[in-house]
Amino acid sequence: MSYIDELPETEEVFIDSDLKTEYMTILKESNKLVKHLMKDIDELQQSLHQERQKNIELQAKLELYYETGVSNISRFTFRNYVKAAIGRDETHTEWLQFIHNFNYVEKGLSRKIYDWIDLNIKQL
Repeated sequence: MSYIDELPETEEVFIDSDLKTEYMTILKESNKLVKHLMKDIDELQQSLHQERQKNIELQAKLELYYETGVSNISRFTFRNYVKAAIGRDETHTEWLQFIHNFNYVEKGLSRKIYDWIDLNIKQL
């Protein structure tokens, strides 16, 4: 029972049945609009979540091509050296260690990278 149904029907307070019907119609339409807007919000939140996941995946791909400041070796290139040397991908920690303490000498770059892997990465 609604508030309108509880009002006494006196001379001072008289609610026209048309007014009551119009009020109920407005309430129903408002409820439909709210439900529609909530559905839109849910869809947009799902879309935002999907876009954030794509962004995370693209960021990870981009990080493979960041280069070390000293020797301009990308993580992708370093990964190829690690795979050739020990048969697996490098870990994030190993990559950070490489970019922070690898010293580049122009002659024999490949040899220096393999030497660094031998000294700093343990085989499983």
